Amino acid sequence: MTEPSRGPRRRGCAVFAVTVIVVAIPLTAYLAVRLASTSAAPELEHHPGWRWESYRGVEVRVPATWGHGVAVTDWCATDSDPPRDGAVGRPGGTHSVRCPTKYPPPDEREQWLTFGDSGTAGVRPADAGWTEETRQAGQVFVTVFSDDDALRTRILDSLHTVTGNNVHGCPVEHPATDPEYRPGGNAALPTPAGVDSVSVCQYTLGDSSPERPPILSSRLLTGAAADELARAVGAAPEGGGPDRARGCVPRLRHGDDVVVLRFSGHEGDREVLVRYSGCAGNGIYAGGGVRALTGELLTPLLSGPHAGYGTIHEVAELLRPAG
Repeated sequence: MTEPSRGPRRRGCAVFAVTVIVVAIPLTAYLAVRLASTSAAPELEHHPGWRWESYRGVEVRVPATWGHGVAVTDWCATDSDPPRDGAVGRPGGTHSVRCPTKYPPPDEREQWLTFGDSGTAGVRPADAGWTEETRQAGQVFVTVFSDDDALRTRILDSLHTVTGNNVHGCPVEHPATDPEYRPGGNAALPTPAGVDSVSVCQYTLGDSSPERPPILSSRLLTGAAADELARAVGAAPEGGGPDRARGCVPRLRHGDDVVVLRFSGHEGDREVLVRYSGCAGNGIYAGGGVRALTGELLTPLLSGPHAGYGTIHEVAELLRPAG
């Protein structure tokens, strides 16, 4: 099972073996400081106190207080931050670590939900009243680890597959997975005055199929958060980039993922494409042209459910605090 250990948490603990393979520059370090002054973006809540999380054509509801980024098998390679109410993890790179126990000590545990591309459905009791349960929906395995049986059941009972658009207004399949795709339709740029909401939709450019749609994560922003994204698109300079001038090998050219922004409001719908994970063709594709990536746009886009992916140094530098 691919371990969804994306997250900035680090614990001081004895590690028996560690092998870290870096394929791209992680954005977590750059985002940590910038996000300290960035308010959390609101999401449309269909159930007070809960939010929806999506991955590969499935949706599941979790408590709104839960964070993102989960250390599972490599928990002892992470710093000892205070446990959160809970967190959500998606598949990603892990440390190659053999921790002394499968789970942290009970007083250091936090509840979590992880999405997996493989797994085994079933209920697996742990110790100290904790239980790990996995259910399958479509080709996705969703696991919840909790010491609250009622909460675990409520979360997993909400799990379902999606066709068409998900609850955040993101299509589970999108032509943006073709590196040559460019937005069509309304060529005008979105403006804060004309925006009511924006669906933030992240897709993989890798393997996908009707049974494994390319959508990786999504959320719906409203109010000030939606206005700020529209303002950041309009303020970005024309020209595209940044790209890597040298050493852009074919396998890294387009990167691994892409973000599609679907603006909705009384001025009509707008689609904005954000390519940032490759070494060529990066930029904000909107209004019939291309604009350069900026930290103001990327910071809110690559946070929350969308955090943990990598990009080239030239793009990651946009997220470094000034000075």
